[in-house]
Formats: sequence, C-alpha cells, structure tokens
Amino acid sequence: MVRESTWLDGSPDVSPDGKWLAYQSDETGQMEVYVRPYPEPGAKVSVSLHGGTEPVWAHSGRELFYLNGRQEMVTTQIRPGSAFAVGETRILFPASSYTLAGNYPLYDVAPDDRRFLMVRGVAGATETELILTENWFEELKARAQR
Repeated sequence: MVRESTWLDGSPDVSPDGKWLAYQSDETGQMEVYVRPYPEPGAKVSVSLHGGTEPVWAHSGRELFYLNGRQEMVTTQIRPGSAFAVGETRILFPASSYTLAGNYPLYDVAPDDRRFLMVRGVAGATETELILTENWFEELKARAQR
C-alpha cells in the first residue's frame, strides 16, 4: 500500500496495452477500484460501486476483474476507444471462501480470461502447501510410454 495524502492506494495493475493503471484507494472512506491513464497523468475513473479491491486486468484488456464489497468476483467490461470508459459490470461468483488479501491480488486470471487461480484454505489446517508441477504434459508422455 502506498500512502498518498490522507488515503491508502494499492494493488496497482497496468493494462496489457500499457495505457491504463487500475488500483484501489480508500479516499471515499472505503476501498474502491479506479483507473487512470498511465504513464501520463490524467483524471481517474471510478470502476467499482459499494467497495472494490484487488483489480486484475484480463489479458485481452477488454475486462477488469476485482472483488466487490461483498467479496464477490466481478468483471467490468472496458469500452474501446482513446478515452477510458466502463461498460457492463456483472458478478461472476462468490469469492469469500478463498484466501483474500484486500490490498493486493491473491488470485490470477488464466490466459483465456475465463478461469481463475485462487487459494482456498483447508479447514483445520495450520500450514499451507502449494504443489506446482512443471512440464506436466512431458512427464505424462514419458510415463505413458513405459
């Protein structure tokens, strides 16, 4: 989080085309998601209503994902053009059962912009373990040839 004046700004994410910066700020008294031009200065545009955190751009640049104030994953369509404009916003799914940071994204969007990688806690677990398998297809092919 970055302290700017009397409010907190954080969770920055630059759009795929490098023209826009999405971030969260509590300047209204609660966290909301904003977008402003990048790297040049310019006016910010409010994206979220009634709370918003952890913005992440879709790889296509035509959507912005974030968590609303009810901890639901939301997508907002971005209208094409030289000026930034938001389109339809819709709720994708409840996200309260996933691990959420509130000040930086603890999720990522798949390259097809249709799936998410998120962390879900296990009831009663005291430790968290992440297992990552690299070159999974190559390993599968090798085992299949045995």
